[in-house]
Amino acid sequence: MHSFLRFENFTRLILRLLVVVSIGAALGACATVPETTEVLPVEAEVTSVDPQQEPEEIEYGSFTEEQLYQAIIGELGAKRGDVEDAGENYFDLAFDTRDLGVVKRAVQFASINNDLNALLQLGLLWAEISPRDPQPHLMLSFQFLENGAFGQALSHMARVIDLGGSIDFSTLAARTGRLNPAARVGLIGNLRQLVREFPAQESIHIALIQLLGQNREAEAGLDELDLLKNRIELTPAIVLLEAQLQQNLDRPDTALRVLRNGVRRFENDKSLR
Repeated sequence: MHSFLRFENFTRLILRLLVVVSIGAALGACATVPETTEVLPVEAEVTSVDPQQEPEEIEYGSFTEEQLYQAIIGELGAKRGDVEDAGENYFDLAFDTRDLGVVKRAVQFASINNDLNALLQLGLLWAEISPRDPQPHLMLSFQFLENGAFGQALSHMARVIDLGGSIDFSTLAARTGRLNPAARVGLIGNLRQLVREFPAQESIHIALIQLLGQNREAEAGLDELDLLKNRIELTPAIVLLEAQLQQNLDRPDTALRVLRNGVRRFENDKSLR
């Protein structure tokens, strides 16, 4: 809550200063307008200014003038389409202020720029600042998956579940098809542990079965699948997974029978046809 209020004040200050900058630019443009021969009369009320009056001081809150300036430069750059420089400004500002709102803004720019390194660093900073929030771990899990760091990805995926978030572990198998067998064995061991820790998370169990299939352990995959089918309702995805495992064991007739039974059970599902 405190971080949100800080960032709300921060945003208001930026908007105020952006207005000042815009007015200054408009006045500068007006100064360049050529004089006309006809001078139109202007009636204006002139207010007196006390020279002894102190100028109004802007409340910067927890942010320094330099930090505000850096944010304004970033926002103005983004308005001009220079999102790369804006991302760099906000990246530095995020680590300088350690403000959650600023970090999230920096993440937005890093995502637009597809800056994977920045996203990883900002995700770790976000998780440090807000340790009970599953969102940074969700982001980190996908970034580590993209980088092929599957062990680290799995750790953050588990953290998402631990903090009450949700994530589909089956996305893991989509990226491990070309993984070397030794590394896959390590992931299988980690997934077995997670199945024990989070038995209600069926996507973890499905990911385990998929990796067993990839590792030419289809028989073990079928054993795990039988355990899973005893706990959850049958779905078209489970039917397809079982048929694939049977095919991997060179049992085409059994695989075909599984698919036919699935078609009867799920008549309107096109994925089984």
